Amino acid sequence: GILERARSEGIPAEHVPCKKGTPRAEYDATLTAVLRDHGVDLVMLVGFMRIVSPEFCREWAGACINVHPSLLPKHAGGMDLEVHKAVLDAGETETGCTVHMVTEEVDGGPIVVQRTVPVVAGDTPESVKAKVQAEEGPALVEAVRLFGTTGLPK
Repeated sequence: GILERARSEGIPAEHVPCKKGTPRAEYDATLTAVLRDHGVDLVMLVGFMRIVSPEFCREWAGACINVHPSLLPKHAGGMDLEVHKAVLDAGETETGCTVHMVTEEVDGGPIVVQRTVPVVAGDTPESVKAKVQAEEGPALVEAVRLFGTTGLPK
């Protein structure tokens, strides 16, 4: 998995489990402590699939990004194939991904990077997902470069 891959590249990787029923703010405080212990400068919620607490958003303001599988603000709050189905249902001819700052408003933070892909006749939610996912990595790399050079929007 991804943790083993990180470790094989010399990157510290730690799984922080969340027991069912744990309050969001409590888990996020534990997660923040682990991230701070590792000296993390930028949090990337890639594939995290959880809404973080307001406390986490404030703690990591300006240093936490997420990638969303649409051209925000379109389809904010949607997840995975639901987003791509919505794109098709709306008859959109273009979609893509957005790297955005994480704020208390879900998928509402300032946009850092957007990359687009065409939507063509015959596309399915799965085919659109594949095209969008192919752009997520390059979009994240661009966002990290911005973080390290000019900084990210607040």
